[in-house]
Amino acid sequence: MNRSMVSVKSVILLVLSILGFSALYRRVVRPPSRTMMANIPFRGTASGGTLVFGDMRARNAFFVSIDTLAGESAEAVVYKLAEAVNSSDILFEWSRDRGQTDPDKIAARTAKMAKGNTLRIAGAPQMYFLAGTETGLGIPEPPLSLSCTYNKKDDKIALDWINPSGDYDRIIVTLRWNKNDSGRRRMIDGSTRIIDGSPSRFELGREKVAYDINDLDVWMVGFRNGTPSSVAAIRLFGNAQEELFGFPFTSGVAPNWKAWSVGKAIEKGQFVSRQRKGLTANEGIRYNSVEEPEKKPFQQVLKTPAGGGTVGIWRKFLGLAPGHKYKLTARLNTFEMDANDGDWTFSLHLTPNGADGKNLTTNQFAGLEPLPDGSSGLEAGRIAIYGPGITTKGNYVEHSADVTLPEGTEAITVWLRHSSNSASAGVGFDWIRLEDISAQ
Repeated sequence: MNRSMVSVKSVILLVLSILGFSALYRRVVRPPSRTMMANIPFRGTASGGTLVFGDMRARNAFFVSIDTLAGESAEAVVYKLAEAVNSSDILFEWSRDRGQTDPDKIAARTAKMAKGNTLRIAGAPQMYFLAGTETGLGIPEPPLSLSCTYNKKDDKIALDWINPSGDYDRIIVTLRWNKNDSGRRRMIDGSTRIIDGSPSRFELGREKVAYDINDLDVWMVGFRNGTPSSVAAIRLFGNAQEELFGFPFTSGVAPNWKAWSVGKAIEKGQFVSRQRKGLTANEGIRYNSVEEPEKKPFQQVLKTPAGGGTVGIWRKFLGLAPGHKYKLTARLNTFEMDANDGDWTFSLHLTPNGADGKNLTTNQFAGLEPLPDGSSGLEAGRIAIYGPGITTKGNYVEHSADVTLPEGTEAITVWLRHSSNSASAGVGFDWIRLEDISAQ
């Protein structure tokens, strides 16, 4: 082959390479000419509080937040939310020019995004969730007590949860595995729901999709009239499931959990989220994979009101195997309560539910009525307790206990109880895991 032929061939290869790179650039770097858009409606007026808007692309969520005013219209809230998105520099899918400071450009993009009472965002609707302390605007309550188990015999993954009050039109389940490189979303039609307060189940076969049972994230969001709830989340790894994620709280309560109190109505500020600095996806470590409890950006804090009282949070683990032994592990922190020499306690409790599967009552959480196994009093189901002179000294301390489910029982309830004769500085919790020891 002569030198001219080689030269021509080199030129052709170079042109083809450039064209190939150009096509790759258009496909990967440049946004598609016709982008999928999500329309997220808000209805009615705001209750007043903090409204969080985020996405579910990773275990540690990206989000923005705004403050709303009681009685504020949905249209006004949507505009403020669109403005917050366009002014932020977080890595949302739709924010190609993040960190924009030009007020004219921010205003122009905000006007396109805020369409009356509807937030119009690039991407699929199932990417997004709402959280915070804002409870108006047609925002549905989140699913509760999300649990995930694997049945080796049937090679199926089972999701169990409790539906809150009010109907969902649909539920979106996001599944991520292989260190977040693989994923799939599944839709559960609203017609599959069971009555409010009763457990629901959804099974995933592995014959077509090889979900990794040793590292599977499950995130669940309910939609009502197109408006998403906050996230319920759980991680499955083999015979165990744990809460290991970075999703903002709803009404100050961690995903999956529900608040309770005795004697007094729950007041603002009794249940709050304490944030670890530099760990949210919006600051410091943008790609915090939250692989251990210390890397969770949000911690649950419980406080008693002025004059004292008893408060707590609870969740169930559902879809368990009767007769199996389970090991529960959780982390507690008494924070600044070391300096409180008043009459206070902070305790962790666990009990199998009755065969009827009914939720425990507030009086049972408070030790005022017997548990399903007949035990009663403040010590019933207790795993750990702190009080004056016995604290965690501001550190997280891990506590574990084993429990065997009676035949006919498929659920365990876990609850925290904090009592004080005055307003408390707050106690905390940040992680829980349940392992099926019998399945090993």
